Amino acid sequence: MKDWTVIRERYMKDELPVRLGGLAANLSRIKSFSTNENSRETVASLIDESKMDRGTGRDQHGFRDGGCANPTGALANPLGQDLG
Repeated sequence: MKDWTVIRERYMKDELPVRLGGLAANLSRIKSFSTNENSRETVASLIDESKMDRGTGRDQHGFRDGGCANPTGALANPLGQDLG
């Protein structure tokens, strides 16, 4: 079993663009591996790894959970809807 605490600590040291690139790579791997029934454990592990950036609070730039904070501190999506 992986020690997710150590992995997450290392992961969170990367800048947001690096983390988003890793997430994009994991999503591509999940798509590829999910077509093979024998890869269920690999897909489950990639999904767990991809969840690491959730619930981390705000960083020094005001980002929360990988989203952009608007001036009120609430999350907003590109359509301007409050995700608060």
